[in-house]
Amino acid sequence: MAATAQSPRTRRRGERATGNFTFMSDDTLSYDDSLGMIRKNVTDNGLKPSVDKDRTCGGRRAHEIEMTFGTTIVHQIVIDDAPA
Repeated sequence: MAATAQSPRTRRRGERATGNFTFMSDDTLSYDDSLGMIRKNVTDNGLKPSVDKDRTCGGRRAHEIEMTFGTTIVHQIVIDDAPA
């Protein structure tokens, strides 16, 4: 899905040997806003992530979160793509 004025998000899906991945970008949200939305969703739904930590990725701010739902593992890394 390509970004447009009406839908500013970009999404690409792919596969690797380690599993499926989805890349999303939204030019209307800052890194801090995106991370805040994820944290609110986790808290509001009473989820207990097994991993929830700040890190760096390629020298940029990032946050890693991982949760398990039955046999499904959801692993997410949010990376700040603002110009350095």
